[in-house]
Amino acid sequence: LESLELEDLLRAAVRLPKLKYIYLSGNNLSSVDPGLLKEAVMEVKTVYMSNCQLTSQQVETILAAVSGQTKLKNLWIYNNNLSTVQAEVLANINGLQEVYMFNTHLTGQQVYCIMTRATQGTTLERLGLSRPVTGQVDKQIVEQARQAIRILDIE
Repeated sequence: LESLELEDLLRAAVRLPKLKYIYLSGNNLSSVDPGLLKEAVMEVKTVYMSNCQLTSQQVETILAAVSGQTKLKNLWIYNNNLSTVQAEVLANINGLQEVYMFNTHLTGQQVYCIMTRATQGTTLERLGLSRPVTGQVDKQIVEQARQAIRILDIE
């Protein structure tokens, strides 16, 4: 879809209270307004945004809102480069239930923040991460997070 079509779709999604999920995977969302994207994402239970060329600002805007009132529970965000997303904001995924972040180029610091936040309290039931990244984090922190998160899926 073109950028304007995507924005029209997102505006429509905001007005559909019974909408349960949005499948945006494979669409280049990099030019979509972060506020509009956040507004649509917060109104559904599940969002698929894999291979979307998301910007750091878009991801940070969405995840900053996770700590507030949101319907969002499940986020599929793999195959996006998240290496420049602020680690503390990225750790807000702990307010969701299922997050899949395979092949997102996370840094050791980002994974450390996610895992540390999980040990302090999380609603995550399932988290999917790439193995090379988790190898950069102290194994004790990973094991503590594994106890807090029902399924920690590391590929």
